[in-house]
Amino acid sequence: PPLCEIGFAERYRAAVETLAEASLDTPYISKWGRRLSLRVFIRPLPPEPDTPLRIMVVVFDVSAKVRIIDALIASEERYRIVVETTQDVIYVVSLDGHVVSVNRSLMARTGWSEQEVIGKRSISFLHPDEIGRSVENHRRFLEKPEFELNEFRFRCKNGNYIDVEFATAPLYQRGKLIGRFGIGRDITERKRVEEELRHAKQRAEAANEAKTNFLMTMSHELRTPLTVIFGQASLLSRTLPDDALVPDAVRRIGNQICRSSQHLGELIDDILDFASIEAGRLRIEPREIELSEIFGFIDSLGRNQAAMRGIAFECAGCDRTVRVRADPKIVRQVLSNVLSNAFKFTSAGRVRLEMHREGMTLRFVISDTGIGISPKHLERVFEPFFQVSEGRSRFFGGMGLGLSITRHMVEQMGGTIVITSRVEQGTVVTITFPGIVLPENT
Repeated sequence: PPLCEIGFAERYRAAVETLAEASLDTPYISKWGRRLSLRVFIRPLPPEPDTPLRIMVVVFDVSAKVRIIDALIASEERYRIVVETTQDVIYVVSLDGHVVSVNRSLMARTGWSEQEVIGKRSISFLHPDEIGRSVENHRRFLEKPEFELNEFRFRCKNGNYIDVEFATAPLYQRGKLIGRFGIGRDITERKRVEEELRHAKQRAEAANEAKTNFLMTMSHELRTPLTVIFGQASLLSRTLPDDALVPDAVRRIGNQICRSSQHLGELIDDILDFASIEAGRLRIEPREIELSEIFGFIDSLGRNQAAMRGIAFECAGCDRTVRVRADPKIVRQVLSNVLSNAFKFTSAGRVRLEMHREGMTLRFVISDTGIGISPKHLERVFEPFFQVSEGRSRFFGGMGLGLSITRHMVEQMGGTIVITSRVEQGTVVTITFPGIVLPENT
């Protein structure tokens, strides 16, 4: 009776009248409330004499099978939606290299129709220069099927080419390799941007090289006439006889020329050093030396600067007999840069150079009683071209390269430089060179 409630009676009556088989697929609620899917077969048996008509009815519970089929249909629908709506090209290629299936994205990006692509060899859509590499790539895949990532130029229907990044993986069916599954992404715009960036980088490097060459050429070209000017001015200021015409005025002019040419020479040196650093041409050539090679120049610089400004210069603990392994030119320039800064910003009091030796480490401390540096500017003093633009410090000029060059040189030698300062009380610069003192001194 329950079957009669769901259309069984009609099918049964038709089978009896026509003696033909009939079937029925129907949902069914069991006595216990369980929802089932039933498949019913109705088959009249061959008639026999003096025997009533016999009907065989077989009922299958196909609920599990229906659930699996529904799940597969839903999964296939989700897969189809993903494949057809994605912006990437999705395709399948057979083992002999023919296109088996593609999604709509390929048509949208290349202009080819599905009929023009399916069944064709995949290499026929590549740039001629890419065919050989693609054939070799497919041969390796057949020998060792695995995931691969490649880039090829794909031919569009209008004859243009696009750059496509292909990610391919082996496609199996019942454990047997049947082809390649691939996803292709149009990277034409990315390649164009990369190419532009590469050209921009080349142009920037060329411009930087040209700038460096210009600065170095300019520095060398200006140095020659400056040397002549400085030499002649020195002679003018020091060798005139006492009875020469207005000797004091002439000597004063000569001194002014000397100071100006010396200042210009220092600016050129800074430009040349900075250009060398930016171009990566600064060379450190350490060798075994006595500190006397350094302190002779530093002591002379300090005393001359102190005499010009009317302040004191002190050198404490500067043992000239200590032997080190260092580049004397670099150490001299580091110390002279810091000392020149100290003298520049000190109008009264003193500038002091101290040397401390701790094992194989050498530490120089340069202190002054100058105008000092405010905390907000102290953290930027090592930036190239940075200058304090307010207060009295801006009066002293310069290009703001000295400390930047100095720090780079110190770090190239494996050292450190630290600056502490208080406004109107002075500045202390500590330069540390670890491991340069030779063992014979320790």
